[in-house]
Amino acid sequence: MSNVRVLLFGFRKMAEYVFSPMVKEMTGVREIEIAYSMHELEQVDSRTLVDIIAINAMSIGFNMSNQLQKIKMYFPEAFIICISPHRLSVFICWKFIKNGIDALIANIENGTEYKRAIAAIQIRRRYYPPALRQSFEDNDFTGDRGYRF
Repeated sequence: MSNVRVLLFGFRKMAEYVFSPMVKEMTGVREIEIAYSMHELEQVDSRTLVDIIAINAMSIGFNMSNQLQKIKMYFPEAFIICISPHRLSVFICWKFIKNGIDALIANIENGTEYKRAIAAIQIRRRYYPPALRQSFEDNDFTGDRGYRF
């Protein structure tokens, strides 16, 4: 896996130092390229294929569909991993999936589930958190709209 190209997008300051080792572990690479903003992402050399892009969920924000469409337009070949350091609602997870995220690393509460996520990413298989998988099985996307009062 030495020629795998991995790009870390949207992580700043301490988050970069926390999540870059995790992404290296998940993907099995030694070096990662980093883009902090959408402008820097546009400047990344696109002559060489990008295999994996790891995105900070917080950097995508409410303009999720436009941001992800731009990323997919620049790097259509990339397997996109979205990482959230914070708990996400099932509705927000569903929005990420609907907008093209291949793997969502969020709401993982035990080591076994984390190992499942790593195994899926290493073979470029889709991975979603347990609560989202349960919602798929229950077909339960009508009540939760991302807001809990």
